[in-house]
Amino acid sequence: MKVMSGELSILVVLCCSVAAYVADNLPPPTDIQIHALGLGRVEVSWNSSAIPPGKEIVYSVRLKTPDMEEELMEFPHDNFFMTDWLAVHRGLTVHVAVIEQTDDGILLDSAKWASEVLPPFPGDEGTEPLKLTCNIHIQEFEQCWLHCDWLPGERAPLDTQYYLYFRHIQDIKPCLNYVIEPGGQRRTGCRTLFSYTLLKMPKFLVHINGSSHSRQIRAIEHVYTIHDIEIISPVWNLTLKDNCLSWKKPIGSLPNNCFNYQIQIWSKDKNETITVSQVHWFLSKDLKEPITKHHMRVRAVGKSPCWHIEKYSSWTEVIHIEGKNEDMLWVTLTGCLCVACLVLFLLCARFWRSVFPQIPKPKDDLKDAFRNTHHQALMRCTSWDTEEVISYIEVMGYPDKPSRMPLDYVQVAY
Repeated sequence: MKVMSGELSILVVLCCSVAAYVADNLPPPTDIQIHALGLGRVEVSWNSSAIPPGKEIVYSVRLKTPDMEEELMEFPHDNFFMTDWLAVHRGLTVHVAVIEQTDDGILLDSAKWASEVLPPFPGDEGTEPLKLTCNIHIQEFEQCWLHCDWLPGERAPLDTQYYLYFRHIQDIKPCLNYVIEPGGQRRTGCRTLFSYTLLKMPKFLVHINGSSHSRQIRAIEHVYTIHDIEIISPVWNLTLKDNCLSWKKPIGSLPNNCFNYQIQIWSKDKNETITVSQVHWFLSKDLKEPITKHHMRVRAVGKSPCWHIEKYSSWTEVIHIEGKNEDMLWVTLTGCLCVACLVLFLLCARFWRSVFPQIPKPKDDLKDAFRNTHHQALMRCTSWDTEEVISYIEVMGYPDKPSRMPLDYVQVAY
């Protein structure tokens, strides 16, 4: 048993030595070349190693940028590799090695790697745009809008002018409508349309460069996954018919199985949210003949694997379910109010003369009496102004010689 154990140990050591010898005898590639073709396209090439005859190999390529973790890819092709979606504005490091494939398919990683570095984009540090964020808004009639916003670089001069380009599949489009910073002239945003058919491909790249009279502006790039920056549109065509609430999925390229739907129901006595996976929902028993008025609205929820995190659309407009008891009460109250108003009107018409008697008009003869009296008074006043009155005083004397003495004329006026 001890002899077998010793022989096994020797066999393991020999196998490891042979593997190490084989690995040491697989030289790494030479003369690695990196070509940045622009807007995310990078081509890497190298010279083939001197591979011993009878060995099956593949090349392993590792790419690393400051914004991306190290990634391992194996390619059976000879001395050539190309990627279409890689932001290299901050530089790129490429590692290439040879891996031998054994008869049972096991890959033995070589310890010898060849490396090459692509420098960052040229330009003065601090002039590149900051805090770039982009979203895709899908509207009616399959109109797609790209919204991007950024801040000017901390060292970007006031005359800096930024230019945005975006690439999807092989199409490269410039931004046609920019947003200008408040009180300045530098561009800080872009609003532009692009084709709805582009949503069928998952990748999307944004490239921003710039120009200035005093400094060289450094460009930036960012690669997005379409659905990560897509703003989920609201569900549409929301209808309630035959106790079934139905709607249509958000406008966009994703299928219906990428969404769940939330139905919010509330009233004065109820508030709940129901989650369903279909585009319809049948009303529960308490909603078919509700006692009180209920309100409902719906929104879409993006789920995995289409989205890494839950994303929500905005809510739809509110749909109301009228309570039958409330309707009957309203009809009854309205009828009672109408009857009460009619009775009140009749009573007022009936007793109007009794409650508010009519004031009698003055008679015509009374008016004439006042008119004649006033006329006579005016005539009397006029005659007093023009007539003379003579007064006599009778003097008592002897009976046989009565005499009258005239007085002076007296004019009496009132």
